[in-house]
Amino acid sequence: MTPNQIHSCGYHCVLPSCVEAARKKLDTVAAENAKLKGFARDILKDWPDASPDGFDVQDYAIKHGLLMAKAIKPTEPCGEFCACAEYFTRDEWGTGVECFERVAFIKEGV
Repeated sequence: MTPNQIHSCGYHCVLPSCVEAARKKLDTVAAENAKLKGFARDILKDWPDASPDGFDVQDYAIKHGLLMAKAIKPTEPCGEFCACAEYFTRDEWGTGVECFERVAFIKEGV
């Protein structure tokens, strides 16, 4: 490395492993940005004449990969503030319901 390179890994590094890691991070951020842009476009497509309701927002978030179905269908509300609790009957909870959660990059900082 030359003296102007900072490593471990900060700025100005041109080591192949660091460049590859930076490219992967950039690709990840670009993909996340594309999901958020698509979501924003759907949310605003009818504005200012109409605004989406909560079901529309959920559908758009699912469509753009911001919400994912939990791998195991829950058979009871996930907690005191479970958004699904009021939407399903006891029978539906008994067989498991389709429940969604934020994807990792949306959860960050929440």
